[in-house]
Amino acid sequence: MAIWQGDVFYRRIIELTLRDIKENPWLIDDILSDFVMDPMLSGIYGQKEIDNAKKWFAENDISIYLPHRMDLEKMPCITISIGSNSEDRSLARLGDLTECVETYESSDIGKTIQYVIEPFDIVSYTQSTGFIETPASVDLVTVSPGMVVVDPQTGGGYVVVNKDNNGIFIAENTPVTATRIGILPQYRIWRARREIATFQERITLGCHAHGDPSTLLWLYSIMMYGLLRYREGGLESRNFQLSNIETSDMVRNDSFGNIGENVYSRFITVTGQVENTWVKAPKPTVETVTLREVPDNTDPGGTGGGGAVATGPGLRIIDCDGTEVPEIVDTECETWVAGIKPKDE
Repeated sequence: MAIWQGDVFYRRIIELTLRDIKENPWLIDDILSDFVMDPMLSGIYGQKEIDNAKKWFAENDISIYLPHRMDLEKMPCITISIGSNSEDRSLARLGDLTECVETYESSDIGKTIQYVIEPFDIVSYTQSTGFIETPASVDLVTVSPGMVVVDPQTGGGYVVVNKDNNGIFIAENTPVTATRIGILPQYRIWRARREIATFQERITLGCHAHGDPSTLLWLYSIMMYGLLRYREGGLESRNFQLSNIETSDMVRNDSFGNIGENVYSRFITVTGQVENTWVKAPKPTVETVTLREVPDNTDPGGTGGGGAVATGPGLRIIDCDGTEVPEIVDTECETWVAGIKPKDE
Protein backbone atom coordinates (compact mmCIF):
# COMPACT_ATOMS: atom_id res chain seq x y z
CA MET A 1 0.00 0.00 0.00
CA ALA A 2 1.32 3.45 -0.90
CA ILE A 3 -0.89 6.53 -0.31
CA TRP A 4 -4.02 5.61 1.64
CA GLN A 5 -7.18 6.26 -0.40
CA GLY A 6 -9.49 7.17 2.48
CA ASP A 7 -12.52 8.50 0.61
CA VAL A 8 -12.68 5.50 -1.71
CA PHE A 9 -12.21 2.99 1.11
CA TYR A 10 -15.01 4.56 3.14
CA ARG A 11 -17.30 4.67 0.15
CA ARG A 12 -16.83 0.93 -0.40
CA ILE A 13 -17.34 0.18 3.31
CA ILE A 14 -20.59 2.16 3.30
CA GLU A 15 -21.75 0.42 0.12
CA LEU A 16 -20.98 -3.00 1.59
CA THR A 17 -22.69 -2.09 4.88
CA LEU A 18 -25.90 -0.97 3.16
CA ARG A 19 -25.93 -4.00 0.87
CA ASP A 20 -25.30 -6.40 3.75
CA ILE A 21 -28.17 -4.99 5.81
CA LYS A 22 -30.55 -5.01 2.82
CA GLU A 23 -29.73 -8.68 2.25
CA ASN A 24 -29.96 -9.43 5.98
CA PRO A 25 -32.75 -7.27 7.42
CA TRP A 26 -32.59 -9.20 10.70
CA LEU A 27 -29.54 -7.04 11.47
CA ILE A 28 -31.90 -4.08 11.96
CA ASP A 29 -33.52 -6.05 14.80
CA ASP A 30 -30.11 -6.11 16.48
CA ILE A 31 -29.28 -2.48 15.64
CA LEU A 32 -32.53 -1.19 17.16
CA SER A 33 -32.95 -3.89 19.81
CA ASP A 34 -33.29 -1.29 22.60
CA PHE A 35 -36.81 -0.58 21.33
CA VAL A 36 -37.98 -4.04 22.44
CA MET A 37 -35.48 -5.02 25.13
CA ASP A 38 -35.36 -1.88 27.26
CA PRO A 39 -38.51 -1.51 29.41
CA MET A 40 -38.30 2.29 29.16
CA LEU A 41 -38.71 2.08 25.38
CA SER A 42 -40.57 -1.13 24.70
CA GLY A 43 -43.90 0.11 26.02
CA ILE A 44 -43.83 3.17 23.74
CA TYR A 45 -42.01 1.93 20.63
CA GLY A 46 -41.59 -1.85 20.67
CA GLN A 47 -41.33 -4.04 17.60
CA LYS A 48 -43.48 -1.61 15.62
CA GLU A 49 -40.63 0.95 15.54
CA ILE A 50 -38.20 -1.70 14.26
CA ASP A 51 -40.68 -2.81 11.58
CA ASN A 52 -41.12 0.81 10.46
CA ALA A 53 -37.34 1.15 10.19
CA LYS A 54 -37.12 -2.06 8.15
CA LYS A 55 -39.85 -0.86 5.81
CA TRP A 56 -38.22 2.55 5.37
CA PHE A 57 -34.79 1.02 4.72
CA ALA A 58 -36.18 -1.46 2.19
CA GLU A 59 -38.13 1.19 0.25
CA ASN A 60 -35.39 3.86 0.07
CA ASP A 61 -32.17 3.88 -1.94
CA ILE A 62 -29.51 5.58 0.13
CA SER A 63 -27.15 7.62 -2.07
CA ILE A 64 -23.47 8.10 -1.27
CA TYR A 65 -21.78 11.36 -2.27
CA LEU A 66 -18.21 12.58 -2.31
CA PRO A 67 -17.59 16.35 -1.91
CA HIS A 68 -18.13 18.95 -4.64
CA ARG A 69 -20.61 17.05 -6.81
CA MET A 70 -22.24 19.10 -9.55
CA ASP A 71 -25.57 17.25 -9.62
CA LEU A 72 -28.42 17.54 -7.10
CA GLU A 73 -28.45 15.34 -4.02
CA LYS A 74 -31.22 12.84 -3.37
CA MET A 75 -32.45 12.00 0.09
CA PRO A 76 -31.67 10.03 2.18
CA CYS A 77 -27.92 10.11 1.61
CA ILE A 78 -24.47 9.68 3.10
CA THR A 79 -21.71 12.23 2.41
CA ILE A 80 -17.99 11.55 2.75
CA SER A 81 -15.56 14.36 3.48
CA ILE A 82 -11.80 14.00 3.93
CA GLY A 83 -10.64 16.26 6.72
CA SER A 84 -7.20 17.61 7.48
CA ASN A 85 -4.43 15.16 8.29
CA SER A 86 -1.00 15.60 9.79
CA GLU A 87 2.15 13.55 10.03
CA ASP A 88 2.74 12.00 13.43
CA ARG A 89 6.21 13.19 14.36
CA SER A 90 6.32 10.89 17.39
CA LEU A 91 6.45 7.96 14.93
CA ALA A 92 8.98 9.51 12.54
CA ARG A 93 11.87 7.31 11.47
CA LEU A 94 15.08 7.69 9.52
CA GLY A 95 14.93 6.47 5.95
CA ASP A 96 18.02 4.30 6.27
CA LEU A 97 16.41 2.39 9.13
CA THR A 98 13.44 1.27 7.07
CA GLU A 99 13.85 -2.48 6.63
CA CYS A 100 11.34 -3.00 3.80
CA VAL A 101 13.17 -3.65 0.51
CA GLU A 102 11.24 -4.61 -2.62
CA THR A 103 12.47 -6.39 -5.74
CA TYR A 104 11.45 -5.45 -9.28
CA GLU A 105 11.98 -6.99 -12.66
CA SER A 106 13.45 -4.55 -15.16
CA SER A 107 10.23 -4.61 -17.18
CA ASP A 108 8.22 -3.64 -14.07
CA ILE A 109 9.89 -0.24 -13.81
CA GLY A 110 10.71 0.54 -17.42
CA LYS A 111 14.40 -0.33 -17.14
CA THR A 112 16.57 -2.29 -19.53
CA ILE A 113 19.20 -4.85 -18.56
CA GLN A 114 22.57 -3.28 -19.29
CA TYR A 115 25.43 -5.37 -20.62
CA VAL A 116 28.46 -5.76 -18.37
CA ILE A 117 30.36 -6.16 -21.65
CA GLU A 118 28.74 -5.27 -24.95
CA PRO A 119 28.55 -8.06 -27.56
CA PHE A 120 31.86 -8.93 -29.23
CA ASP A 121 33.23 -11.62 -31.59
CA ILE A 122 34.95 -14.49 -29.78
CA VAL A 123 38.33 -15.86 -30.87
CA SER A 124 37.52 -19.53 -30.28
CA TYR A 125 35.55 -21.96 -28.15
CA THR A 126 36.72 -25.28 -26.71
CA GLN A 127 33.69 -27.40 -25.83
CA SER A 128 35.52 -30.01 -23.73
CA THR A 129 36.73 -27.38 -21.26
CA GLY A 130 34.01 -24.79 -21.76
CA PHE A 131 36.66 -22.15 -22.48
CA ILE A 132 35.72 -19.11 -24.56
CA GLU A 133 38.79 -17.24 -25.75
CA THR A 134 38.16 -13.51 -25.97
CA PRO A 135 40.00 -10.80 -27.95
CA ALA A 136 42.78 -8.96 -26.16
CA SER A 137 40.79 -5.75 -26.60
CA VAL A 138 37.99 -7.03 -24.35
CA ASP A 139 38.63 -6.09 -20.70
CA LEU A 140 37.29 -8.86 -18.46
CA VAL A 141 38.06 -7.07 -15.21
CA THR A 142 34.36 -6.52 -14.42
CA VAL A 143 33.35 -10.13 -15.16
CA SER A 144 32.78 -12.45 -12.19
CA PRO A 145 31.44 -16.00 -11.71
CA GLY A 146 27.64 -16.15 -11.86
CA MET A 147 27.31 -13.63 -14.66
CA VAL A 148 25.78 -14.81 -17.90
CA VAL A 149 27.32 -15.25 -21.35
CA VAL A 150 24.47 -14.49 -23.76
CA ASP A 151 23.98 -14.96 -27.48
CA PRO A 152 22.45 -11.63 -28.58
CA GLN A 153 20.86 -13.30 -31.61
CA THR A 154 18.93 -16.04 -29.82
CA GLY A 155 18.90 -14.86 -26.21
CA GLY A 156 20.42 -18.17 -25.06
CA GLY A 157 22.69 -17.88 -22.03
CA TYR A 158 25.46 -19.74 -20.21
CA VAL A 159 26.61 -19.10 -16.65
CA VAL A 160 30.20 -17.90 -16.16
CA VAL A 161 32.06 -20.45 -14.03
CA ASN A 162 35.48 -18.80 -14.00
CA LYS A 163 37.80 -16.59 -16.01
CA ASP A 164 41.47 -16.01 -16.67
CA ASN A 165 43.48 -13.41 -18.55
CA ASN A 166 42.57 -14.93 -21.91
CA GLY A 167 38.89 -15.68 -21.64
CA ILE A 168 35.87 -17.07 -19.83
CA PHE A 169 34.94 -20.55 -18.65
CA ILE A 170 31.40 -21.91 -18.79
CA ALA A 171 30.28 -25.45 -17.91
CA GLU A 172 32.32 -28.15 -19.61
CA ASN A 173 30.88 -29.90 -22.68
CA THR A 174 28.32 -27.15 -23.27
CA PRO A 175 27.47 -26.89 -26.99
CA VAL A 176 27.82 -23.29 -28.16
CA THR A 177 27.17 -22.24 -31.75
CA ALA A 178 27.34 -18.48 -31.24
CA THR A 179 30.37 -16.62 -32.52
CA ARG A 180 29.31 -13.32 -31.00
CA ILE A 181 28.49 -12.99 -27.30
CA GLY A 182 27.85 -10.40 -24.61
CA ILE A 183 28.04 -10.54 -20.81
CA LEU A 184 24.97 -9.82 -18.67
CA PRO A 185 24.92 -9.32 -14.89
CA GLN A 186 24.05 -12.25 -12.65
CA TYR A 187 21.24 -10.34 -10.91
CA ARG A 188 18.92 -8.89 -13.52
CA ILE A 189 16.65 -7.36 -10.93
CA TRP A 190 16.35 -4.00 -9.20
CA ARG A 191 15.87 -3.35 -5.51
CA ALA A 192 14.32 -0.34 -3.86
CA ARG A 193 13.74 0.63 -0.27
CA ARG A 194 10.15 1.44 0.68
CA GLU A 195 9.99 4.38 3.05
CA ILE A 196 7.16 4.94 5.53
CA ALA A 197 5.54 8.01 7.12
CA THR A 198 2.71 7.78 9.65
CA PHE A 199 -0.23 10.20 9.43
CA GLN A 200 -3.29 10.94 11.50
CA GLU A 201 -6.24 10.86 9.08
CA ARG A 202 -9.68 12.40 9.63
CA ILE A 203 -12.84 11.33 7.76
CA THR A 204 -16.28 12.85 8.29
CA LEU A 205 -19.40 10.94 7.27
CA GLY A 206 -22.66 12.88 7.08
CA CYS A 207 -26.02 11.12 7.55
CA HIS A 208 -28.83 13.14 5.92
CA ALA A 209 -32.59 12.54 5.75
CA HIS A 210 -35.58 14.74 5.02
CA GLY A 211 -39.07 14.98 6.45
CA ASP A 212 -39.43 12.83 9.55
CA PRO A 213 -36.41 13.18 11.90
CA SER A 214 -36.90 9.59 13.01
CA THR A 215 -35.55 8.37 9.68
CA LEU A 216 -32.26 10.15 10.39
CA LEU A 217 -31.97 8.34 13.73
CA TRP A 218 -32.43 5.02 11.93
CA LEU A 219 -29.87 5.93 9.27
CA TYR A 220 -27.38 7.14 11.87
CA SER A 221 -27.77 3.92 13.90
CA ILE A 222 -27.26 1.79 10.79
CA MET A 223 -24.08 3.69 9.87
CA MET A 224 -22.67 3.49 13.39
CA TYR A 225 -23.37 -0.23 13.48
CA GLY A 226 -21.64 -0.73 10.14
CA LEU A 227 -18.55 1.26 11.12
CA LEU A 228 -18.15 -0.71 14.33
CA ARG A 229 -18.95 -4.07 12.75
CA TYR A 230 -16.50 -3.62 9.88
CA ARG A 231 -13.83 -1.63 11.71
CA GLU A 232 -11.50 -4.62 11.99
CA GLY A 233 -12.10 -6.28 8.62
CA GLY A 234 -12.73 -3.12 6.58
CA LEU A 235 -10.44 -0.52 8.14
CA GLU A 236 -7.77 -1.99 10.41
CA SER A 237 -6.91 -4.70 7.89
CA ARG A 238 -6.46 -1.95 5.28
CA ASN A 239 -4.02 0.21 7.18
CA PHE A 240 -6.50 2.47 9.06
CA GLN A 241 -5.64 1.72 12.67
CA LEU A 242 -6.33 2.98 16.19
CA SER A 243 -9.55 4.54 14.95
CA ASN A 244 -11.70 6.73 17.16
CA ILE A 245 -15.30 7.73 16.44
CA GLU A 246 -16.90 11.06 17.39
CA THR A 247 -20.46 12.13 16.53
CA SER A 248 -22.31 15.43 16.36
CA ASP A 249 -25.80 16.45 17.42
CA MET A 250 -28.70 16.16 15.02
CA VAL A 251 -29.13 19.51 13.28
CA ARG A 252 -31.40 21.02 10.68
CA ASN A 253 -29.27 21.43 7.56
CA ASP A 254 -30.02 24.38 5.27
CA SER A 255 -27.29 23.40 2.79
CA PHE A 256 -29.70 21.19 0.87
CA GLY A 257 -31.88 23.92 -0.54
CA ASN A 258 -32.97 21.91 -3.56
CA ILE A 259 -34.92 19.35 -1.52
CA GLY A 260 -37.86 21.64 -0.78
CA GLU A 261 -38.42 20.44 2.79
CA ASN A 262 -36.50 20.15 6.02
CA VAL A 263 -33.29 18.15 5.91
CA TYR A 264 -31.78 16.83 9.12
CA SER A 265 -28.14 15.82 9.46
CA ARG A 266 -25.85 14.09 11.91
CA PHE A 267 -22.11 13.74 11.37
CA ILE A 268 -19.76 10.92 12.33
CA THR A 269 -16.06 11.82 12.42
CA VAL A 270 -13.53 9.00 12.38
CA THR A 271 -9.87 9.63 13.12
CA GLY A 272 -7.16 7.03 12.79
CA GLN A 273 -3.57 6.28 12.00
CA VAL A 274 -2.38 5.33 8.52
CA GLU A 275 1.01 4.62 7.01
CA ASN A 276 1.78 6.25 3.67
CA THR A 277 4.65 4.63 1.82
CA TRP A 278 6.74 5.35 -1.25
CA VAL A 279 9.49 3.66 -3.25
CA LYS A 280 12.93 5.24 -3.39
CA ALA A 281 15.00 5.12 -6.57
CA PRO A 282 15.47 1.45 -7.61
CA LYS A 283 19.08 0.31 -7.91
CA PRO A 284 20.66 -2.81 -9.41
CA THR A 285 22.77 -5.15 -7.28
CA VAL A 286 26.53 -4.45 -7.13
CA GLU A 287 28.16 -7.69 -8.33
CA THR A 288 31.82 -6.85 -8.61
CA VAL A 289 34.14 -4.09 -7.41
CA THR A 290 37.55 -3.34 -8.87
CA LEU A 291 40.11 -1.11 -7.15
CA ARG A 292 42.78 0.56 -9.24
CA GLU A 293 45.07 3.54 -8.93
CA VAL A 294 43.95 6.81 -10.49
CA PRO A 295 45.82 10.13 -10.75
CA ASP A 296 45.53 12.31 -7.68
CA ASN A 297 43.61 15.52 -8.42
CA THR A 298 41.11 17.91 -6.98
CA ASP A 299 37.62 18.07 -8.47
CA PRO A 300 35.50 20.61 -6.55
CA GLY A 301 32.32 19.43 -8.26
CA GLY A 302 33.12 15.75 -7.92
CA THR A 303 33.32 13.32 -10.79
CA GLY A 304 30.18 13.90 -12.80
CA GLY A 305 28.94 16.47 -10.30
CA GLY A 306 28.49 13.95 -7.47
CA GLY A 307 30.52 15.79 -4.82
CA ALA A 308 33.96 17.18 -4.00
CA VAL A 309 37.05 14.95 -3.98
CA ALA A 310 39.53 15.27 -1.14
CA THR A 311 43.11 16.10 -2.12
CA GLY A 312 45.89 13.70 -1.33
CA PRO A 313 45.84 9.89 -1.26
CA GLY A 314 42.40 8.36 -0.93
CA LEU A 315 39.63 6.26 -2.43
CA ARG A 316 37.39 7.53 -5.20
CA ILE A 317 34.39 5.59 -6.51
CA ILE A 318 34.18 6.06 -10.26
CA ASP A 319 32.64 4.31 -13.24
CA CYS A 320 34.63 1.97 -15.46
CA ASP A 321 35.78 4.84 -17.69
CA GLY A 322 36.61 7.16 -14.83
CA THR A 323 34.93 10.06 -16.61
CA GLU A 324 31.32 10.30 -15.44
CA VAL A 325 28.82 9.00 -12.94
CA PRO A 326 26.99 5.91 -14.24
CA GLU A 327 23.42 6.44 -15.36
CA ILE A 328 22.04 4.21 -12.60
CA VAL A 329 23.20 6.61 -9.87
CA ASP A 330 20.91 9.41 -8.74
CA THR A 331 23.37 12.08 -7.66
CA GLU A 332 20.62 14.19 -6.10
CA CYS A 333 20.19 11.72 -3.26
CA GLU A 334 23.50 9.85 -3.27
CA THR A 335 27.09 11.04 -3.09
CA TRP A 336 28.97 9.06 -5.68
CA VAL A 337 32.51 10.35 -5.16
CA ALA A 338 33.99 9.72 -1.68
CA GLY A 339 37.22 11.06 -0.22
CA ILE A 340 39.39 9.51 2.53
CA LYS A 341 41.79 11.51 4.66
CA PRO A 342 45.50 10.88 4.04
CA LYS A 343 47.15 8.50 6.50
CA ASP A 344 49.41 11.20 7.96
CA GLU A 345 46.44 13.32 9.13
